[in-house]
Amino acid sequence: IRRAQAVLDGIGGLAGLSRACAHELRELPGIGDASATALAAAIELARVLFPDGLQLSESGRAAVLRAIGGSIVRTGDLHPDLTALLRAARARVGDAPVEALDDTRRFLDELPRLPAAEQDLVLQVTAIAAILDGKLAPAERRLLGEAFAACGRRFEVRRVAQCRNEAAAQV
Repeated sequence: IRRAQAVLDGIGGLAGLSRACAHELRELPGIGDASATALAAAIELARVLFPDGLQLSESGRAAVLRAIGGSIVRTGDLHPDLTALLRAARARVGDAPVEALDDTRRFLDELPRLPAAEQDLVLQVTAIAAILDGKLAPAERRLLGEAFAACGRRFEVRRVAQCRNEAAAQV
């Protein structure tokens, strides 16, 4: 937490972080090449997923953050890429008052109540969070299946695995 606060202080807060590139991040104390690259990738991913002007309901914002939190909980791994994605998502969608960010049952219970467009986004974020570390763990696969089922949709694990493989090939 101290390291994260030092990074935010050094780059100009969340606004500065959202505009930073990997080169600028590498210049910060305690940030190496891998961390800078992962953080810059998460920021860019957040820019694509959450464009300026995106309007989400409070429940939609909470679901986006819980989607990422659910992946962290299901793997039991606070992977730096997931941490970076969570921070970047918070910077883009706002910090919704989220109780129990790590409560996947609540996430799955509230998901069907979202409008279809918000469900689409949350399912996309859930899939990205599941493969961001380069693996698709069985617990993440189950969470994806449960999330798609909660929205009355069919989950195709091969499509998510294909995305993971394509992303890994680009690294």
